[in-house]
Amino acid sequence: MKADDQPTPRFGLRSFRAKFVLVVGGAVLFDLLLSGGLALWNVQKLSRDATSEVGEGLTTANQEYIRSYADSTALSVDLLLDRVHGDVKALAGVLQAQTDHPSRQRQVGATLSQETPGSVKVVYDAQGDWAQNLPGAPSVISVWGYLLGADHTPLPSVEREIEDSTVLDLVAPTLMASGSPKLQMYYIGPKERPIFRTVPYTDQAQTFDRLYPGHNRAEFWEFFFPGIYGSWQQWARDPASRPVPDDITQTAPYTDAITGKLIVSFFHPLWTRDRTGIAGVAGADITLDQLAEVVERVKIAETGFGFLTMSTGNVVAINPSGEAIIGLTSSNDAGTQGVTGLERSLRGSTQPAIASLPLDQNNDGVIQHIMLDNKGEHVPYIVVLK
Repeated sequence: MKADDQPTPRFGLRSFRAKFVLVVGGAVLFDLLLSGGLALWNVQKLSRDATSEVGEGLTTANQEYIRSYADSTALSVDLLLDRVHGDVKALAGVLQAQTDHPSRQRQVGATLSQETPGSVKVVYDAQGDWAQNLPGAPSVISVWGYLLGADHTPLPSVEREIEDSTVLDLVAPTLMASGSPKLQMYYIGPKERPIFRTVPYTDQAQTFDRLYPGHNRAEFWEFFFPGIYGSWQQWARDPASRPVPDDITQTAPYTDAITGKLIVSFFHPLWTRDRTGIAGVAGADITLDQLAEVVERVKIAETGFGFLTMSTGNVVAINPSGEAIIGLTSSNDAGTQGVTGLERSLRGSTQPAIASLPLDQNNDGVIQHIMLDNKGEHVPYIVVLK
């Protein structure tokens, strides 16, 4: 070998193994990093999807719960009102049957008058200028001054109305003791003879004088319920003009002239035999507390509440905290003629979102998201109307 000859290069086993491990190890490391990254991304995606699914599920469940709660509360109110309607219709049915059979009406009235003379004998009150029977009878019968003759006794036609209406003493006490709790049940005569017979007995005319001065110098129906009698007469002329397929008219809340409580009245007109006119009215009253009790039982989360409103937006029942939250202001029409009505309308709310709430059937059960002002802070609420 020559001195200047160089040794031929050779790859050793160790060098090849190192490079092989380096190449293979790099691939494995890259694969691990890629797999780990994908796995982490998938986990995060699954977490986001799961969170979204759970959130949507909880939202759906909560909305269904609220809708179900609204449905059940509405059914409770309907049940209460339906029971009162049933009692009023039962009383109206008896009185209507009497009107449709005059001879039987006379016989029943005469018999009851003999059995309980306190139900038909009235005593004139010079201060009030009305006549009323004395305590002890099953019902109180009030006869207004313009229905009395010069001798301060009821006119002949009014006397007959008093006697015929004594059938209330047989029926109303039983209805009062059964069904939905009621404040009172009564019969009011037609526009020409609006005597007022009520069960149970109370100081009826005396309370009228205290709460509604001047009532005895005006026609009863137009003084207390302007326009309502005319609407019934329109129904008699044109049955299709009734706004609902039912004869019962429910009033807005007002101050009761007998007890002084806030009440809602249910009137059922009685028809003449030929069904062309009004023969009188059967009625019942319930207190606002009875309606409020159903609505105030609603408890949703910490601040949720329920309220009951008429189609006009006048709120019939709501708890005090709810009244403040939705910005209601209460007023009454005590300075005007007629019963002292309670006006507490959604339309007059200090919260714009409440004042503009749609109350039509298209909004039935729809979840609405609104913002209410609370001392300058906008607080999110949801509303469901049923």
